[in-house]
Amino acid sequence: MSVQAMSWAIEVGCPNSSAKLVLMCLANYADRKGYAYPGQKSLAKDSGLGVRTVQRTLDALVEAGLISKNHRQRDNGSRTSDEYFLNLKSNTPNLHDGPQSNTSLTTIQPATVTGPNIEPSVEPSDKNTPLTPQADCSDEIQSALKAWNDLAEEHDLPRVQKLTATRQRSLKRRLKDCGGLPGWLAACAMVAESPGLLGDNNRGWKIKFDFMISESGFTKIMEGNYKNWGKTNGKQSDLDDFKQWAAESLDQH
Repeated sequence: MSVQAMSWAIEVGCPNSSAKLVLMCLANYADRKGYAYPGQKSLAKDSGLGVRTVQRTLDALVEAGLISKNHRQRDNGSRTSDEYFLNLKSNTPNLHDGPQSNTSLTTIQPATVTGPNIEPSVEPSDKNTPLTPQADCSDEIQSALKAWNDLAEEHDLPRVQKLTATRQRSLKRRLKDCGGLPGWLAACAMVAESPGLLGDNNRGWKIKFDFMISESGFTKIMEGNYKNWGKTNGKQSDLDDFKQWAAESLDQH
C-alpha cells in the first residue's frame, strides 16, 4: 500500500460515498506511482459492495478523472485483472451531474449548550451555507461527517448541521468499532445500497445520522440486516416495518 495514495484517496473529492470507498480500496493496492492491479471480485469483497456496483463505480471514477483503467491479457489471450492508475495529482474530480455544491468545504458547527443533556434538533439549512468548524474535531471525524453529508445530499437525507459532544462520542465509538474511516465509508455505501433505509418502506421513513451512530443501528447496517429491505415490490412487509419502527423508537430512548 502506498501511504501517499491512501492519503490522497481520503482527501480527494468523489462523486459519491461508494466511489470514495472503492477509491480507497484501490489505493490499498496501489504502488508508489499509483498503479494497482486488483480484480473486481477482490474490490467487491474489500468494499462489501456487489461486483456490478463496483463495475459502475469504477466507470464513475474514470469519468471523474480520478483513475484510468487499462484492460490486460495473459500470453494465452485470456483476461486478467485490469491495470488501474490513480491520478494522484488530481484534486477536483470531473463531475458531470451539474454544478458542485459546497459539500466538500462543509465543516461542522459546535452546538450551543444551554443546559445538561440538551440535544439540539437537526434543522435543514441552505446546502451552500458553510458551517463553522469545531476546534477539537479530528480529521477523521470531519471526514466521516463529510461522507455522511455527501450521502445525505445524494439521497435526500437529513444532513448534519450541529455536532454535539454526545454525537461526537458516539461517532468516535462507531469509528473504533468499524476500524476507522474505511469501515465508516463501507457503512455509508451499504446505506446507499438499501432502498428501505432511503425511504422505500411503508412509512416513508429515512435513516438519520443519529440512527447511523447508534450502537444497535450501526451494527445492523454493518451486518447487512438492511441489504434487501425495500427490494421486494418496493415495499417491506407491515410486520417488518413495525419491527423497524420499534427498533428506531428504542434507540432514541
